[in-house]
Amino acid sequence: MESSLLSSPSKGCRPNVLLVEDHRGYRQVVKLGLETFLDGWEVAEAESVAEAGRILRGQAFRVLVCDMVLPDGSAADVVEECAAAKSGGMRVILFSNHSEEQMKFADSHPCIHGQIAKERGVRELARLIEHLTGTGVHGTGVECQPDSKA
Repeated sequence: MESSLLSSPSKGCRPNVLLVEDHRGYRQVVKLGLETFLDGWEVAEAESVAEAGRILRGQAFRVLVCDMVLPDGSAADVVEECAAAKSGGMRVILFSNHSEEQMKFADSHPCIHGQIAKERGVRELARLIEHLTGTGVHGTGVECQPDSKA
């Protein structure tokens, strides 16, 4: 049952991101930035592992952007929640105050497709999303189909 809810988004759907960040103000800034830089994309929000799990069980996403440390767990816990969705083509990106060196473990994690330090900014995060999803400039005309791992 759960895996069918987490299967890949259907062809022609609007591209979307689930942003998991516990700091409300920062989450709102990132959401606004992504919606600006990724024209036509929708950004859903979660502030915890539990909330992300509930959202992921009910909707498929093209991209998950997740802070490394959350009040009720970590990005690793969110990745566990979305393992079935990942197999449907969802890209997972760590976005954290930790340095990129501290996030290097993600390079060898099969369910994490990229990482970026928050200090690099939302524009760079949007570029990474475009790169990992193959959407080109600002996500225009994107179909939500599974991609091979970049």
